[in-house]
Amino acid sequence: MIDDPTQILRDSFDRLLTFAGADRALEGSMPTPPKGRTYVLAIGKAAASMAQAFEEQWPGDMALEGIALTRYGHAVACQRIEVVEASHPVPDHVGQETATRVVKDIKNLVDQDLPVCLISGGGSALLSLPVDAVPFADKQNLNSQLLAGGVPIDQMN
Repeated sequence: MIDDPTQILRDSFDRLLTFAGADRALEGSMPTPPKGRTYVLAIGKAAASMAQAFEEQWPGDMALEGIALTRYGHAVACQRIEVVEASHPVPDHVGQETATRVVKDIKNLVDQDLPVCLISGGGSALLSLPVDAVPFADKQNLNSQLLAGGVPIDQMN
C-alpha cells in the first residue's frame, strides 16, 4: 500500500526544517564571550528564532542582552533578548522606534562589549530608519508603491 503523499511531503518538510533551523546554523560558530556584555541584534523574519537559538547556545550566565526585531506573528519566546514585532514589507513606526533604540544601544557599547548581528530576510524593511531629510511616511509610501508596481524584492533592496 502506498503512503499518503501529503503526509510524506509534510514529514519531509518537517525533517528539512530541523536541519535548516537557527540552532543548527549556529552550532560551532558561537563567539567567545567577552569581558563585558554581549549585545545581540537580530533582524528579519527569523530574528526571534535566531535570538532564541543564540540564547540557548550562549555559555552559562555570561552577560547577554539585545533586541530581536521580527515580523508580526513571528515572535518566539526569548529569556534575555527582547523580541519586538513590526511591519513587513512596508515598515511601521514600531520598526522605526526600535531602530532608534538600536542606534542608541550600539552607541553605548564599550571596548569590552561584543556586538553580534543575526540577519535574515526582511531586515531592511523591519529595521528602517531613514536619514533625517527623508520623512518616514515617504519611506512607507515608496515601499508601498514599489510593491504595488510588482518590483522584485532584490531591486527594492
